[in-house]
Amino acid sequence: MKPLHRLLTILLCVVIGLTSVLFISNADGVTAAPQDQKYPIIIVPGYSSASMYEVTPENPQKHIWRIDFSDVAGRIVNNASDVGIGLLRWAAGNPQVISERVGQELIDMCGDMAYDEDGKPIAELHCYHTAAAEVNTAYLNANEDGKYRHEIEILPYVTQDLGDKAEEWTFNYNTDFRQNIIFCAKDLAVLIKDVRQYTEQEQVNLIAVSHGGQITATYLSCCAIAAKGGAQAKELAAHLGISVQELNELFDAGDVHNAVMTVPAIGGALLAYDVLTNRIVFDEETLLYFVEYGMTLDTDYNWLFKAQQLGFLDEMLGYFQPYLIQVLGHWGSMWDFVPLDSYETVKREVASERFLQSDVIAQSDYFHYNIMNRMAENLQKAVDLGINVYIVSGSGLPSIVGTQESSDAIISVNASTGATVAPLNSRFSNGYQTKNTQCADPTHNHLSPAMDIDLSTGYLPETTWVVNRYFHGMMYKDDYVRDLLKTLVESDEKITVHDKKEFPQFHEAMNVSESVYAEFDVSTTGFVSAEDSALVIKNLSKDSRMILLSVTTDNPNLRFSAKQSVGKTIAPQDSVSVKFTGTVQPKSLETTHVTVSYFLLASVTPVNEKTFTFTVMNGETDLYDPAEPYTAADASQPQNPVDSSDSMLGQLLKKTNLSAVLSLFFRIFDGYLGLIFNR
Repeated sequence: MKPLHRLLTILLCVVIGLTSVLFISNADGVTAAPQDQKYPIIIVPGYSSASMYEVTPENPQKHIWRIDFSDVAGRIVNNASDVGIGLLRWAAGNPQVISERVGQELIDMCGDMAYDEDGKPIAELHCYHTAAAEVNTAYLNANEDGKYRHEIEILPYVTQDLGDKAEEWTFNYNTDFRQNIIFCAKDLAVLIKDVRQYTEQEQVNLIAVSHGGQITATYLSCCAIAAKGGAQAKELAAHLGISVQELNELFDAGDVHNAVMTVPAIGGALLAYDVLTNRIVFDEETLLYFVEYGMTLDTDYNWLFKAQQLGFLDEMLGYFQPYLIQVLGHWGSMWDFVPLDSYETVKREVASERFLQSDVIAQSDYFHYNIMNRMAENLQKAVDLGINVYIVSGSGLPSIVGTQESSDAIISVNASTGATVAPLNSRFSNGYQTKNTQCADPTHNHLSPAMDIDLSTGYLPETTWVVNRYFHGMMYKDDYVRDLLKTLVESDEKITVHDKKEFPQFHEAMNVSESVYAEFDVSTTGFVSAEDSALVIKNLSKDSRMILLSVTTDNPNLRFSAKQSVGKTIAPQDSVSVKFTGTVQPKSLETTHVTVSYFLLASVTPVNEKTFTFTVMNGETDLYDPAEPYTAADASQPQNPVDSSDSMLGQLLKKTNLSAVLSLFFRIFDGYLGLIFNR
């Protein structure tokens, strides 16, 4: 990497480091038929969304959180010489100075948010607004210049159904997000009661994001426990410090109509495990894609991302992590984020004997062993009680901190959905049969088209959707997710994954940065069968025309004619149909791949390609071998003609991504030869 590029990248990373405490997920089409019944909406946002202040003798409202860019910019200016020296030393290979400078600024800005070893906050903090009368969007617009609203981009879209009540009937949930999830759920229950009274309505709708999804799932679990009664209800009431009667009144399933959770951290977040145990290793390529996706850049920078060696970001983590832990290492919510299978390990490695005796750990123990480990049972009970519960998850991406599990770059698919998931870059072997622990209906297929996700074991297989390459919290940035959420929020009756053809259970992301989308003309999205005769290719760009350069497949039974594909022009947001010859093999539960190469006008990398994975559903299946449960996800793809050498040159091509670039041009060249020779 050129020194100037390296320095600019470092500066960007410092700004990112100062503006977030790593967990800020707040930074986390189709119109449903009009409904007779309208429901107030409560937005349950991502982690760290609530703005908080401290009461001191000198200042009755000393602002503590949230950080905005002006705070960061001011600190950079005030410490310009130190920052400059630190950046230069980092660029020279010594990250300690800049790491410690950033860490000290973090402590200065956020140190009052820490808990001590006894699990007690060192300062008394409060949220700015919590009552229904003050957290509705109308009040915040009129009295706070629109501050303290959540998920601003998606809000106008999902509230259209409320008409002139949209602002008055939209409420922004705030809680002290540092506390254990049980108490966050209690705060949500209080707000739901308050909103019902304020609007004089019997029920509300919930839209929850990330940590808000974990809060909502916990709230629904509490409703289920309260309804079941008995010893579990008594124990939950005791943990909350209320009577069983108060528990039943507070957690009443009849208060909620629809609960829509997107990218929810229901089963925790491996990010918490990585932060607490200092195992973070940045996946810079995924992080940069995250930025591209969030900015909806109408292009694809993947050549540039893959060609850069950005591992130097990891160099600062060892120095920075102690400062991070000093702020959030004793927060109850951090410990509740730790996945169940890692929880005891993290306690042994990280928690002091003193902290192990704290209320924080006692409450987290209760959450992990009485709620998290019974989540499927509790959520199904909530559904049985009449709540329409929906989950929308992202998949197919490694974590930005390098955890090699299929995720939305922050939360794993397993944590969001409860599904059984193959290791990243692998799939279940041919013939795999779904486990059907949560859905045993033989007519239902809950296996993903890439054969890497088995949703039959999920919390709620019938009302869970998974979108491949949907990045965490980016619901408004993706046309498919945005329209799906709007439909679910506005639905009067329960919607399942089988009810609407336009919303299949598994789908590819539709963000413009993905550039192109493809599906076969008859089969459900992601699948192919003998009923199909063509591939439908869509240009996702809203501004640029696309020219097809080639369409190839690893399936020996199918052939895409160059005459049918090469040179076809696709207008922005339009589609073309490319017919194929041959017959889909009479097999099922094995994958096939189709690669679309294209030229996108006005793109930084105008010549590019994307490979789509489809499951063949057309007859008999191979006998599944449980001794070999997984197969490499791309195992059936043809050998890359320029990526087969183990020589020094071959390794260099792989490391710089030039092998993929050369392979792309090889396919394009082959496509044009086919056009010339009419094949």
